[in-house]
Amino acid sequence: MVAIGMTSPRRGDRLATAISLRAKTVGSAKSMASIEWKMARVASFLLYYSGGLRIFEHLDRRRRSGPRCTVIVYHRIAWTPLGYHDVCVSPGRFRDHLEYMVRHGYAFLSLEQYQEYLAGRLALDRDSVVVSFDDGYRDNYTAAFPLLKELGIPAAVFLCTGPLETGDPLWWDRIGDVVRECRRVGVRSTVADPDVPAPLAAVFARALVASDRRASAEIGRLVDLVKGLSTPERERTVAALERQAPLGDASSPMLTWDMVREMHAAGITFCAHSVTHPDFSRLAPEEARGEIGASKRSIEDQLGVPMTAFAYPYGKQRFFNASTIDALRENGFHWAYTTENGVNDPHTSPYALRRDGMRDVPAYVLAVRLAGVFEHPMLDRLRSRIERHGVTSKKR
Repeated sequence: MVAIGMTSPRRGDRLATAISLRAKTVGSAKSMASIEWKMARVASFLLYYSGGLRIFEHLDRRRRSGPRCTVIVYHRIAWTPLGYHDVCVSPGRFRDHLEYMVRHGYAFLSLEQYQEYLAGRLALDRDSVVVSFDDGYRDNYTAAFPLLKELGIPAAVFLCTGPLETGDPLWWDRIGDVVRECRRVGVRSTVADPDVPAPLAAVFARALVASDRRASAEIGRLVDLVKGLSTPERERTVAALERQAPLGDASSPMLTWDMVREMHAAGITFCAHSVTHPDFSRLAPEEARGEIGASKRSIEDQLGVPMTAFAYPYGKQRFFNASTIDALRENGFHWAYTTENGVNDPHTSPYALRRDGMRDVPAYVLAVRLAGVFEHPMLDRLRSRIERHGVTSKKR
């Protein structure tokens, strides 16, 4: 198993304590999210195949003032038995999703058309969808792009420009690569390393010996724990994990600029998603301006078009703040997208636009999500009551 010796006790103790505290929070949040996804999947199955979804859609259209448009976001269109599955949708499942929306008459808007709608300059004649991707994975070109062309569906890709410049994977993919390589060559223990906190080492050790399914879950846990570190601490920790197994010169999982230009020429929109995928809530204002400005300039230089839309790394509102929005405005961005679920309308803040994150789920789950079942006001009220009850119970 993994044994870690700290040569810098003060830093090591501080990091270990922070990781231990985050482990408790992440573990609880992961368990709750897993339960919610399982419940959502069961509820979706029952609603879809019982006919309840059609009844809901009929009643909801009577309640609404007009058609709705949902922005959905994917990351990787790929699947492996062992990997960070939170960002993966298999190519077959992706086809199922798109074909479901085509069969059921959804209109597909480009990001530019959608922003015209938000500005009040475009009316919707039916329920619509915007397809987007975050990060800029190569499988967006090899797996998603051919299908989008086949079905005539526009899409937008929010690019992390750093990996396109360096060819390096994003930091969470580096963690997955290390675990896979250690397992491939039979590594079951690591040398002591001062840059790996002991709580992380324990998770890493479990990932080396577990089944593929369990190891994938442990990779996800490693990613969630490392996500809570500052950028310098995160880089030191990931680099220390990489020292446990020589990775060689693996091909990059990210897009190249040649691929980006080809997709752009075919009508795919490209927008900014930072340089290095940082947690903006932890950046100083000048660092945020640097990340945002550099990603904007890289894409504009390559494609020759102005960048006015941005997607926040990690997506949730806790990962950005007012300084981030100020930096976006200073750099000429008019729109910024989160991964908070729900739909937007012309009254939504243009710097907190919602998108529904897609997972590797059957089309009947997509159907229920596009119908807005889980964002219905009645369910929001129920969630609020449950949360208030939970807070009251804790106080007791």
